[in-house]
Amino acid sequence: MNGPRHRGSTSVELVVLAPVFLLLALLVAGAGAQVDTAATARLAADHGARSASMVGRSAMSETGRRAAGDVVSARATACGNPSIGVDVGATRVRVEVRCVVEGRTVQVSSSEVIDRFRSDS
Repeated sequence: MNGPRHRGSTSVELVVLAPVFLLLALLVAGAGAQVDTAATARLAADHGARSASMVGRSAMSETGRRAAGDVVSARATACGNPSIGVDVGATRVRVEVRCVVEGRTVQVSSSEVIDRFRSDS
């Protein structure tokens, strides 16, 4: 079976398959970075909306931005230069976090009902 016809076939298979495995590993790493950034953005938006909903109306925007920004900066993520927006409505506060990772934009929003029993209602 291992005669002259099969000599060197393992080397050829390795040369052909090595780039395929390398590409697969790079795709998995890229997808992992995307998922990590999306999870961080979701956590930041949730934390920002919850924090903003528990303070007085005059401090909601600043509190939401600060809370979301703290989560993004505390997590080791590829979320470069995040954009955080806070929209205060009549009964809900909405926080939107936008990150760019590897050329793709991840945009997540979260909203919470404004706490009626906060200190300055």
